[in-house]
Amino acid sequence: MGNYGSLGINNELAILFIYAGIPFITVCFFFYLFKNKLTVSLKILNIVLVIIAILITISNGIAILIGIASAH
Repeated sequence: MGNYGSLGINNELAILFIYAGIPFITVCFFFYLFKNKLTVSLKILNIVLVIIAILITISNGIAILIGIASAH
């Protein structure tokens, strides 16, 4: 994972959970897709994709902040 200095292991775990959560959400969605009507699921897919995009943006932001903090 790398050494982030004084920020400690909490940030490492946060990033790990974000990236581990994305495949989990995807699996849950596809399970839901097979159990329900396609039209309803397509609307939910759009919401899920937006949530995933937000999570990736947040995790990238955290990684950048860690990079800035560890540079000092």
